[in-house]
Amino acid sequence: QDVSFKFLMAGFAILFAVEFLKSHSQQPMRSVLVGQYFSFLCFILALICIFLPEQFNNQLITVSQVAFYGLMTWILSNSYSNKERWSKTFIISWLPIYYASLIVPLNYYGVVPYDHLTTNSFMLAIVLQVALITLAHAERYRVKEQKHQYLSTHDPVCGLPNHIVLNKALAQLHLAGRAHTLLFFKPYTYTTTRVNFGIVHANEYLIELCFQLNDKLDGLNMFIFEERNQGSSVFICRFNDETFALLIHTKIEELLIEQYVSNIKEALEQGIYLDGTYLVGQVDIGIASYPVHAL
Repeated sequence: QDVSFKFLMAGFAILFAVEFLKSHSQQPMRSVLVGQYFSFLCFILALICIFLPEQFNNQLITVSQVAFYGLMTWILSNSYSNKERWSKTFIISWLPIYYASLIVPLNYYGVVPYDHLTTNSFMLAIVLQVALITLAHAERYRVKEQKHQYLSTHDPVCGLPNHIVLNKALAQLHLAGRAHTLLFFKPYTYTTTRVNFGIVHANEYLIELCFQLNDKLDGLNMFIFEERNQGSSVFICRFNDETFALLIHTKIEELLIEQYVSNIKEALEQGIYLDGTYLVGQVDIGIASYPVHAL
């Protein structure tokens, strides 16, 4: 029964490791399949060893332990390149088990002095591993929630904030009673590029256009929808498939609004060189100011 229990522990440990690391597609498919096959083999051996002699079971468990730690080392090493903190924490959680698997036999053969701590080192290692795996799972869940939050508030093509972020910003300014001006612009080049060159080229054009326009708006009195890690600010929202939005969060004169419009047109008229084609387009621009147009 003790040997069967060890095989069950090994099988579930390998299976949990590959499934845990597979959830973010960080594990190569080969190591996942090998881990699953090894777990299945452990479950089969857990049943077979009940009917085998004790001497043979001891030899079998020794060989299986070597195979288990070798396979686990291979699985963990494949995930070492993953920069996510939860993956690193999961890898570290196995260090106490490796330490205990080394210290217990050394203590048994008298290489390490006998004491209460070394005798129970494996149980302490399991407790420590469970605590670290819990931290890894919590961190992975947090990263997953952040990713879902990002996908729900950003355009999947160009990475700009979407209409949800724009509506939230407008609601905040409206509740504060602050004057603001909303500019919508629709570049026709995106539609024609998508028809003539395909969706891939159209998306590349869109990304380059947004980067170029956002750079031209830097320094103007614009509402910042997002601050990136590199210190750059994002002034543009993608309202829908073909329409984009800018937000001026202070009261400005009409002449200054014309400057913003001029910057938008200049970014489009400047054109974008993409895969041997120079794309220059036209744009429709709509303007609404609060509280003037809200009356």
